[in-house]
Amino acid sequence: MFKRILVPTDGSKYAKKAENIAIDIAKQMNSTIVGLHIIDENLGLSFDTSESEANKILNLFRKQVEDESLTYESVIIFADPAHDMKTISEKSKVDLIVIAAHGNSESANHLLGTVADNTLKSVKVPVLLIK
Repeated sequence: MFKRILVPTDGSKYAKKAENIAIDIAKQMNSTIVGLHIIDENLGLSFDTSESEANKILNLFRKQVEDESLTYESVIIFADPAHDMKTISEKSKVDLIVIAAHGNSESANHLLGTVADNTLKSVKVPVLLIK
């Protein structure tokens, strides 16, 4: 049913929960997992430094996925995470997004983080929101 599962991750404890659930789904459906890290273009960080951190995060996820004998792809994008998920999901040709309700930069006191909220509103594929 779900051939390609997109999992945006920033390495936070919330994202780790989403990663684990995505792996469980992928094992049941023999899906490919697409790990995504978005370097926020609005933060003005050095791309080289940010890319290095993104690679560390995605490589940890890759190991976890490959330990389960699943296929893994990774994507690092310099974009606006709150507004570009629709385009990213379409270009990645995914049919499910598993996303944490909050990331590193968002307060758990809010019901829903900005990225998750905008993802729910904008994408055309099913979204599994992890709290």
